[in-house]
Amino acid sequence: AAVTTDVMVGFPGETEEDFEESMEFVKKTAFSKIHVFPYSPRSGTKAAAMPDQINGSIKNERAARMTELGHELEREFLKAQVGKTVPVLFEKENCTSFHRGYSPNYTLVKIKREPSIKSLRNSIFYVKIKESMNGFCIGEKVPAEPQRVNG
Repeated sequence: AAVTTDVMVGFPGETEEDFEESMEFVKKTAFSKIHVFPYSPRSGTKAAAMPDQINGSIKNERAARMTELGHELEREFLKAQVGKTVPVLFEKENCTSFHRGYSPNYTLVKIKREPSIKSLRNSIFYVKIKESMNGFCIGEKVPAEPQRVNG
């Protein structure tokens, strides 16, 4: 299963130890994808008036480190998909040499465009995942009749 999360870094009072603990938690949890953002004060909020505001350069450095960890975890998650056969919903048409769709765990899956097939849109095909790339997997369609999806 894919588990994703959002992570805010640099909240007022966050120490280096707090941040390292967050990094360790994210690593142990092995999220499949994370969205990282630095805390930014909003006027009128209690947090904006809190002591120990974190310097912008420290927030940016922490965000970069957490983002890199997120990329590593995503690469590991995608590598673990290789060899699996999964249903893929093809939603969009594009002009590239690949059809694009998503598996049930929201992994972006691409298969080579077949000249004999004009559209896979709104169809579900089983796909054998052959390779993991940066942010997506490449697979091959398993021979079978597509399942049509209304929409």
